[in-house]
Amino acid sequence: MRLNLPDTASVASLKEFAAAGADVPRENAETREENGLRPEGAATVSLPGFAAGTLAAVPAHGLDPAVECGANGLRSATEAPHTVAIYALGNFRVIRNGVAVPRTAWQSRKARDLLKVLVSRSRPAPRDQLMEVLWPGVDPGKSSNRLSVLLSTVRQVLQPAKDDPQPLLTDGTSVWLDSALVSIDVAEFRSTAISAVEAHRAGRTDAVARMYRAAGLYTGDFLEDDPYADWAQHTVEELRALHQAVLRALIHHCQTNGDVDEVVRHTLRLFEDDPYDEQAHLNLIKVLITAGRIGEARRRHDIYRRAMAEIGVEPRAMPALRPRTAALPAWPPAAL
Repeated sequence: MRLNLPDTASVASLKEFAAAGADVPRENAETREENGLRPEGAATVSLPGFAAGTLAAVPAHGLDPAVECGANGLRSATEAPHTVAIYALGNFRVIRNGVAVPRTAWQSRKARDLLKVLVSRSRPAPRDQLMEVLWPGVDPGKSSNRLSVLLSTVRQVLQPAKDDPQPLLTDGTSVWLDSALVSIDVAEFRSTAISAVEAHRAGRTDAVARMYRAAGLYTGDFLEDDPYADWAQHTVEELRALHQAVLRALIHHCQTNGDVDEVVRHTLRLFEDDPYDEQAHLNLIKVLITAGRIGEARRRHDIYRRAMAEIGVEPRAMPALRPRTAALPAWPPAAL
């Protein structure tokens, strides 16, 4: 089946729908309590300044090191828009202007959950869907008010300076993150992986570089630090399947070119996603035998037998040893 990149909303020409909190009614005490926010009059949490020694880490986030500290954190000499980087592959992290946003800045776990849901989407999320995910079964009138409060909180965290462009946008019915101001590792991996697999299947010359790029972007499953978020499971499986497709394409490429070590490396990484992939187990054993690495092949066969026993599948016997040949077997493998 051919993979197609989902359509995304064009937001470059959209202006901010409202300043932080503009569409938010004054929340009552009950709403603030439901969202875990501080009561009126309580001290707000300020994000930390740019600590000494942090400047050296700025290039790692793709920012110009020629920056200066200001009242709202980092600001470039040219007054470039504030930028946000969101990482959700592995542990969830938000980097604002080169500085990690601490948990205390969110005031509410639901606010973080809202941002996580938006990160998982490849298109704007309707408000009613967000309400159902965050407060299933709650009266829409009540959950709509709660959502407005959370939107205000997320805006303040992502861009506390009201005069600056807002990364979080809404048109009254849907909510999304402005791709011009926010970089998201999930979106980058998704688009890179899909284009890499398509390039491989089309036999394009840039396929290998794209595949290695995609494999490098996958730094862990989606929201590994929040494994009990039921709503996230679809995204977890989707991104994991894309990662596996990239790895299988790399195995095919390396096997065709006789690179045994790379076949082993990508196959072992494939097992991290799916330790019960029988086809991959059998292929690796056959490749190792063909390359004359008999000891490794026997160890891999023992691992394969144990994995199959765990899922109640009868394992195949260790294949007969063959003299080393010049070419590795084809992928996908024939039966041993």
